[in-house]
Amino acid sequence: MGSMLHRKVFYKEHYIEVIYILLQDKDKVFNKDIVKYTKLSKPSVSVAVNNLVDEGYVYREFRSIKLTEKGEKIGKELYSRHLYFYNFHKLQYQFVHFFATLAKISALVLKYMSRLGLAYSF
Repeated sequence: MGSMLHRKVFYKEHYIEVIYILLQDKDKVFNKDIVKYTKLSKPSVSVAVNNLVDEGYVYREFRSIKLTEKGEKIGKELYSRHLYFYNFHKLQYQFVHFFATLAKISALVLKYMSRLGLAYSF
């Protein structure tokens, strides 16, 4: 039971987004590409892709996987949302880093000003 806690949980939205991302770089996506990207097992990916076909999110063109219009719309929305949150957190980190650096510089300036007798005491 303990090993169950460490399993990756991938929902259909994750698969749709992964397929969308992979299709940005290449014309054809295969199960093996999804396995490599997600590090999930081949059987798991195969079952998930077959379910996505049944639900109308993807279709097979020969052996490759393509998104339907519905799948493309969802994939694009999910990917855009991920980029938004990634960039937001990246910007948030940059602000925190900036203000931490500013605080260090302020402390150094006050330290040297007090050594020169130029600092004000509050």
